Amino acid sequence: MPAQQLTERSKDRIVGNMGLPPNSSQVALMKKVDDGGLDVEFKGGNATSGHVTTRQWITVGVLVYVNLINYMDRLTIAGILDDVKKEFNANNAMGGLLQTAFIVSYMIFAPLFGYLGDRYSRKAIMAAGVFLWSIFTLIGSFMSGRPEH
Repeated sequence: MPAQQLTERSKDRIVGNMGLPPNSSQVALMKKVDDGGLDVEFKGGNATSGHVTTRQWITVGVLVYVNLINYMDRLTIAGILDDVKKEFNANNAMGGLLQTAFIVSYMIFAPLFGYLGDRYSRKAIMAAGVFLWSIFTLIGSFMSGRPEH
């Protein structure tokens, strides 16, 4: 078949020209077996043992914590909406608009930062995001609907 011949002919050139570095994840590859069927073959990267270092545990812990806070932050507005409406003398329409603006911001920024995270330093993006998130949370704690503030 022409497509199969093209794939076989250009297989080495495509991978070689893409310049992709090898990764250390577990990759499941399909290989042909003698009876004509397919079998799954797992090839690991440079991981030689199942030992997890302390640094890796700390990294997982930090990511789990940030993810937990992210979900809590995302759901907070729904839990305190009545208090916010009372504090700022807002009606139901304003409360709905507030929730909509909150969720739409997640809809816009999640794919954007996913795209950036695939192309740039994830550590830098996470650090900048947590920093900005902390700053705006701090600023939000000083807001009040009372005229003296």
